[in-house]
Amino acid sequence: MSAEQIDEKMDEIIEQAAAPLSPQLRERALGAMAACRPARARPRLRLVAVAAFAVAALVGVGFVPFPAGSAKGAWNRALAAVERAASVHVVACGLEQGRLGGPREKLVREDWASEDGFSRMERRKDGELRSVRITDEDRVLRYDADWHRAHESYLPPLPPAAKAKSEWPIWQVLAVGAPPGFFLSMGYGIKEWRETSLWGGAVDVVEAEKAEHSPRDGKPYGWKRRWVIDPSTGLPLSVEHYTLDGDRWVQTYWTETIEWNAEVPESAREDFEPPPGTTLRRNTYWKEHADTVVATAATRDWTVTLHGIDVGRRGDISLGLSRWPAPNGAISQDQEWPDSNVSIKVEAVDDTGARYKQYKGFSYVNFRWTTRLDRERPVGPGDNPQTITLTIRPYFCPRCVEGVGFNSPAPEMIQRALRDVARLSRLSLDQLDTIRDLPLPPRQASDDPMARYQEEIQY
Repeated sequence: MSAEQIDEKMDEIIEQAAAPLSPQLRERALGAMAACRPARARPRLRLVAVAAFAVAALVGVGFVPFPAGSAKGAWNRALAAVERAASVHVVACGLEQGRLGGPREKLVREDWASEDGFSRMERRKDGELRSVRITDEDRVLRYDADWHRAHESYLPPLPPAAKAKSEWPIWQVLAVGAPPGFFLSMGYGIKEWRETSLWGGAVDVVEAEKAEHSPRDGKPYGWKRRWVIDPSTGLPLSVEHYTLDGDRWVQTYWTETIEWNAEVPESAREDFEPPPGTTLRRNTYWKEHADTVVATAATRDWTVTLHGIDVGRRGDISLGLSRWPAPNGAISQDQEWPDSNVSIKVEAVDDTGARYKQYKGFSYVNFRWTTRLDRERPVGPGDNPQTITLTIRPYFCPRCVEGVGFNSPAPEMIQRALRDVARLSRLSLDQLDTIRDLPLPPRQASDDPMARYQEEIQY
């Protein structure tokens, strides 16, 4: 470390000791953004004498931490501390997919998340805004500068039971990208130890690592996550992500600052107006239907509610549905949280005998589904259905599970998902929710029965 770097570190230590954290969080975030530097791969060859001298010097002045024993339980303590946190503000750097699908490039990320359900995630490249995602209690807004598009949709509320078991935005902000139990359940090795240094004091370090060889071509691949944790609070002080490239780990994400339990500023909660040239598409379906109940049906494990039914010009139908595990059913007992990845399969026949085919699956948000049923023949003269009977069941598609595990080729990820499919299939595929003789509303002028809930705005 150069004399200049040592001076900078000393200045930083003195500044932190002299005054509490500044409340001007935005200014601090901008400063951290300016300091964000890409990770550099270390050269394979080093001059041994120089390296040994440098390490000894850094240890001597207290900048390099050294092992200080075990930190058993640090990961569980961190999980519990994060769950208790009221908010988090993160400024980080990461390698993400490049513009219009190009090579990965370094982006600066600023993320806020609060226990009230609010989150805001921004990505910038050289100071230029690349993407925004804002989520609050009943709405999500996404903006993509590459495509000049924005999408806004309304979120139906979660029931209390689902809220208690669902992951809250902090885990996404910390780029974990999975529920807390993911790493252990997917076979990651977890290491925990304590480090200490003269200037930094003691910290707990947790690493989750997994490295294998692809069954396709034999090439190595893997992922590693590293958290540095405050042992007194259990809260992460920094987060790093790595992927395995040949025989070396390449850093793909690293935090610059993490601030816990800071008040989310009004500037972060302000709505986002897309820049000129952006096309905004707004979907209002669940804003209008979240509290509507058209019909219900139940089996021993499931309760299904029909929230809306619309009919297009040709007679095709759109449905809005929700499905919940019954309080004392086998599904709710067998799963850690209500399943969100299992499809809904709908079959239908109207009072004229015409059958309907489910069109390209379903759309899902907050345990509610919308799906479309195409009539086998368009409505014509003398063919005017008045009622319809719906048969609804959980649908498990083994082919769809191939994407589980973030498209990883890891065979145990796929096998685990397939085992879950088989387990749930045995429990519930024989349970059909049937809604009989449901009156059909008048047909709309559009072929698409969902068109009335779509709005497009050009900025």
